[in-house]
Amino acid sequence: MRWGHHRVAPGTIIKQVVRDVCEQMGSFVCLKDVGLVDALPKTRSGKIMRATIKAVVDSDPFRVPATIDDVAVLDDIRVELQKLGYAKTKSVVTGE
Repeated sequence: MRWGHHRVAPGTIIKQVVRDVCEQMGSFVCLKDVGLVDALPKTRSGKIMRATIKAVVDSDPFRVPATIDDVAVLDDIRVELQKLGYAKTKSVVTGE
């Protein structure tokens, strides 16, 4: 924990995110589901791998990019999405 920061329950964070998105984006964009993960998959240069996240959500086959910083993050995201009813299968395609 860093100085000046305090821990907040995950349920509190989820409620805050849903409320803030609804207030700032409008009621037509209100979120139905929110999952919390420790990290997002990023390349070594720091770019978020949006297409890879979408493939995990949709259970589409994909190859783990060689430039990924931490492969374990993909499993963490898949597990959290499965709790919400998404990412039905492990969709990683290994090899080339």
